[in-house]
Amino acid sequence: MRHNNIRKALFAILLLLILIPLHLYSAEPFIVRVIYFKPTNAPPQPDGLTELMERVQQFYGQEMERHGYGLKTFRFERDHNDEIVIHNIAGKHPTGHYTAPKTTLKVQEELPFEFKNIDSEDSVHIVVVGGLDLINNSVWGVGWPILGWRCGGRAYVAGNILNVSLAAHELGHAFGLYHTDVGNALMGPGSDVLLDYEARWLDKHHYFNDLHIRKDIPEFVSDLGAVVPDRFTVRYRIAARSKSGLYHSQMCRSTDVFVLGSDEVAGNSDVIEIDVPRRLLTKGDRVWYQIMDVNGNYIFKYFDNVEIPPNRPARDPTVIVNKNPDPNQETDQDEEEVDKDTDPCPHCMPNDEEMLENSDLGLQPQNKLTTQWAKLKSGR
Repeated sequence: MRHNNIRKALFAILLLLILIPLHLYSAEPFIVRVIYFKPTNAPPQPDGLTELMERVQQFYGQEMERHGYGLKTFRFERDHNDEIVIHNIAGKHPTGHYTAPKTTLKVQEELPFEFKNIDSEDSVHIVVVGGLDLINNSVWGVGWPILGWRCGGRAYVAGNILNVSLAAHELGHAFGLYHTDVGNALMGPGSDVLLDYEARWLDKHHYFNDLHIRKDIPEFVSDLGAVVPDRFTVRYRIAARSKSGLYHSQMCRSTDVFVLGSDEVAGNSDVIEIDVPRRLLTKGDRVWYQIMDVNGNYIFKYFDNVEIPPNRPARDPTVIVNKNPDPNQETDQDEEEVDKDTDPCPHCMPNDEEMLENSDLGLQPQNKLTTQWAKLKSGR
């Protein structure tokens, strides 16, 4: 009997040794699931929906290849014939019920349990709402990632104006990409390209890779404050670390989910340094950082009332802080005279406040990531 117990214990230990590595180095099928949600008076699923989704997938693959990461893209849920699965869900109400405020909440509460339980939070869902011209009475689409250890996201788009650019843009939000003012960018007013820092973010993202190592996540260490390299720019610095190794970071503005800047990081500890044009900052802004490790795991760190240091006189030397790979060491400082007589970005688009003063576009509350440029993308 004693020998049997020993054998059972050894077998249990062996099983654990096998299962633990499989859990840490799993090939989990992180997939994008497509839902066509049909209010009672909406048309049936459009014939071209599958082809449109294929084109969205191809766009990401081609852009990743253009940036040197290979023909890398996300996966859709597919059937045994390798066709994209479209889940048709019948709504309980006519379109008017869903065009009122909180469209996403009203649709979400009518989705089947399989699209709402905790396991679904490791999937990205794109929900096409048939018969709608607007989501939440203000925009044509909305998307956001699920924050924290989970790796999922959500994207909702109005079915009546659905196109490749709009669907790809909202999926970008679900993957952790945010608004920009670069004219031809997918996450800006255009539809042509992913930007360098966006492709780098997706390079390690779980949805764009086969192997998923989820044994730890990056850590925020400390806020190292801000310096002023020139009168047009503020440089923000935070220390971060990761047991696996750091890879990439982004700094975003909460009010309109706008990317203020990004930085490539490396090693087990590093200082994130992001130069932000002063024109993009307003007193009282709330910002957040996204920090990703080499395994595609990432965290969010929020800061309220971001510090905006005062301008230095135009001809005064300004402090340039060298990146310090060890947050525990003191930072060396050099002085450098900077030519500050001209705007370093004379052809940049106007900031968001100026755009809104001359626009009828609405913005969603923060925490719901919206398509600010939806009017341009919809062709209306």
